[in-house]
Amino acid sequence: MFCILENRIHAESLYNPFFLHNHVIFPHEQSCNNFELSTSGRIWIKWNATKLNFVVSLNSDQMITGLVSFNNNQVFLLSIIYASNDREVRARLWDQLRSCAPGHNTPWIVMGDFNCCRYASEKIGGNVLTHISLGELNSMIFDNNLLDLPSIGNTYTWFNQRQENPIHIKLDRILVNDHWMNNLPNTYYSVQAPSCSDHCPLILKNTAATHVNHRFLFKNYWTSLDSFWYLVLDVFSARTSGNPIYDFCGKLKTLRNRIKTERWANSNSIQERLDDLHAKQMDHLDRLSVEPNSPQLNSALNYVNQQISDLSNMQASWIIQRAKASWLSQGEDNLKFLYARIKTRMALRNSALNLSTSLSPLRAEAVKDLVQHFQNLYNPTPPSCLNMEVFPIGNTIPPTITASLTEDVTESEIRNAIFSASSGLHINFDKSSLLDSKSIQNIEDIYRALNLGNPKAVITYLGIPIASKRLKLADFHPLMENITRKLSGWNANLLSFAGRLQFLKYTMTNSIAYWIRGSIMPKFFFKFFRKIASKFLFFGDVLMGKKLHMVAWDTVCKPKCKGGLGLHSIPALIYGFNCSLILRISNLDFPLAAWTSAKYGNPWLTPSTLASPFWKAIYCTADDAKAYFVINDINLGGVKWKGLNKHKFSDFMEGFYSTYSDCYWASSIWHSKYVLIYSVGNDERMLLFFPLDGRETEMAVPEKGVKLLTFWMSPFGQRCRIALAEKEVEYEYKEEDLSKKSDLLLKSNPVHKKIPVLIHDGKSICESLIIVEYIDEVFPGKTNILPSDPYARSHARFWADFVDKKVYDCGSKLFKSKSEALEEVNKEFICILKTLETELGEKKYFGDDAFGLVDIAFAPFTSWFYTFEAFGLSVEKECPKLAAWGKRIMERESVAKSLHEPTKVYDLFCELRKKFVDA
Repeated sequence: MFCILENRIHAESLYNPFFLHNHVIFPHEQSCNNFELSTSGRIWIKWNATKLNFVVSLNSDQMITGLVSFNNNQVFLLSIIYASNDREVRARLWDQLRSCAPGHNTPWIVMGDFNCCRYASEKIGGNVLTHISLGELNSMIFDNNLLDLPSIGNTYTWFNQRQENPIHIKLDRILVNDHWMNNLPNTYYSVQAPSCSDHCPLILKNTAATHVNHRFLFKNYWTSLDSFWYLVLDVFSARTSGNPIYDFCGKLKTLRNRIKTERWANSNSIQERLDDLHAKQMDHLDRLSVEPNSPQLNSALNYVNQQISDLSNMQASWIIQRAKASWLSQGEDNLKFLYARIKTRMALRNSALNLSTSLSPLRAEAVKDLVQHFQNLYNPTPPSCLNMEVFPIGNTIPPTITASLTEDVTESEIRNAIFSASSGLHINFDKSSLLDSKSIQNIEDIYRALNLGNPKAVITYLGIPIASKRLKLADFHPLMENITRKLSGWNANLLSFAGRLQFLKYTMTNSIAYWIRGSIMPKFFFKFFRKIASKFLFFGDVLMGKKLHMVAWDTVCKPKCKGGLGLHSIPALIYGFNCSLILRISNLDFPLAAWTSAKYGNPWLTPSTLASPFWKAIYCTADDAKAYFVINDINLGGVKWKGLNKHKFSDFMEGFYSTYSDCYWASSIWHSKYVLIYSVGNDERMLLFFPLDGRETEMAVPEKGVKLLTFWMSPFGQRCRIALAEKEVEYEYKEEDLSKKSDLLLKSNPVHKKIPVLIHDGKSICESLIIVEYIDEVFPGKTNILPSDPYARSHARFWADFVDKKVYDCGSKLFKSKSEALEEVNKEFICILKTLETELGEKKYFGDDAFGLVDIAFAPFTSWFYTFEAFGLSVEKECPKLAAWGKRIMERESVAKSLHEPTKVYDLFCELRKKFVDA
């Protein structure tokens, strides 16, 4: 495949056969373009139709996106970009990329000319990049969870072709998602030298992975397999011969080799067997829905469930054994981020090997060719005949340097020789930078004399930006990106609340403390960290939208004795570092201490208005903590913290929080005899403290109000929402993740563990029809859902029960049944709908003129009509009265606000069908 940007070809030229014939690149070539959509965003894509297929899904003035598939059915999403020079026009491109992002299992690659860059270091010359120009691309990358593909070749991809005021910038790049790295870990791209363009061509490459023999690892779950013990008995029952230790080692090797030949030795076999058993389980459940009293089916289902339980325990044992971490509770999703980083490093390593003269794609061959190349370069074959007479006679050594040649070698000369010559270390001007001060006028001349390239406003040393001026927002992007990447790589279901707390307390705090030692942290970083850290701590997801948490971050960042959780805030870390620095510059003799003493005196002297922000911060800390500094004689280095000869960082933290009021109940909560029961995040309740000696210290007050736990697609939850809207009841809606049910749901419905659940003043009510009747009885309103007449009420309950047992069960078969069985499902469903239509008759609603229980029970299924039609069942054609009733109830505000768009229901049905049938 070949992609050409900014080709300056008119759309009319494509209708000229002579032009097309002379621009063919591949045999059996196919192509697509956006020539008629934009004059500036010209994109022309060509590919060999015999090798791959490209189906365009989006064609705009700045992008062409489509699916690429190969003969081996490997599919990925490709987006070719040619961004506009106008930032406002580029904003439309970022929105298009967000909208066309693929699902969770599709690899995605985005490549082309973005007309902007990610970091300030990616530009040399010209105007300094602002945080706005850097933020637009980084925001799109963060939103789509993309990362840079490893590259080799030129660092900068565009040059303005000028001798005076040259500009080099990286405008072209390739971005991929995690699934690309998982499926194609050895890919990288090469930035070629520009030829006829001011942009550098990009070539996507793939290095074939080499097979690596893994070490033998004993899996603990083998001990639960009878086949393993048969092997052990068979091997060790053989007669002992020779030395016992030698015989024992030999039998262990024999056992290892025989285990390797067994299918159960591979952990993948567990997952394969689990998949087969889950399929059998679904088949038995479907058959039991038809024959619920069959003893054979019930016995077979119990046997399958027991096998699933045993295999799940084996899989959990292997995952825990492999993880070797106490915080791992279940699953292995947390390893996804680790594997992605490992594969990225492998790709970088493979791409570095391709810098050699080797033409082989294999790593071993590339290493061999690389070694041979340098053997030939540094160890050439010596000439066969050496004639010393051909060497010219040199000049006599001048007397001025004769003495230096005969003098003893000094220690300093030995050190210089060892350091620069023997070790090979010397000054690398390509990696050197010069930090200029504001008073230097000829900085460019100095750079040119030292051969240091172009002047830089900011240099990076040991990962920290250093500048003589105030740092900008763009300079803190690496730290912010590093924090976001670390926190988003952890899955909340693998780290408990306590685990997330420890991760923030140690790992993230140390990263920020490292930057505090080398730079002045701006206020916008404080706000950024409070926001992302609170999302991670309370909800375990930094990418989620706005969600309220009841505890302020400043309260969390307090010592336990002050009512917090023991985290250190950023101001506290700055305070501790400043106190440590004050003690060092007051007691030790080193360059920084001498410079600050000569320029400012001691830290307790009021600085002038011209003092640097750094020294003003030191003065503020010294003034705030002056009660803790014991100054005997500052000129003799007599400054101590509280008079102590040795101090720790925790002493500074104690001083920072000393003005905070103590929490009277802290000793009760953190006492060893008490168990702390709390819930933070999805279920923010009051704290319950239960002492182990049986005495009750504080009881929780039940929450007042109404709360509904449900799932957006659930028709049973939508019934409850319609009933609450009809009664005009205010309530809190809580969305449930059915794959990871919340503790509140499991606690509120411990029997069925299903949605919906209505919680009224702390009391839970389950089952949708029961909830609707409860709402009707407890909350008075303008209308009644159930009629007052006993016969009419029982009649309504009968038809609501009919909808419950027939409509949902038959409708759900649409995404569970195979294509050949859909015709039978449609016939069954038409029969059910006609029965309901007969009951409706010519009435406005099922309850005559009153919108009632049967209408609420069946209303959510009207949003399924669009899906039924897509599967070959037209409700409007087969049951016109029922279709008219569906349009009529959508005019009610309670129904319209409670149901979702039919297209969303159809998309979810397709996903479920792919899960149950296509898989």
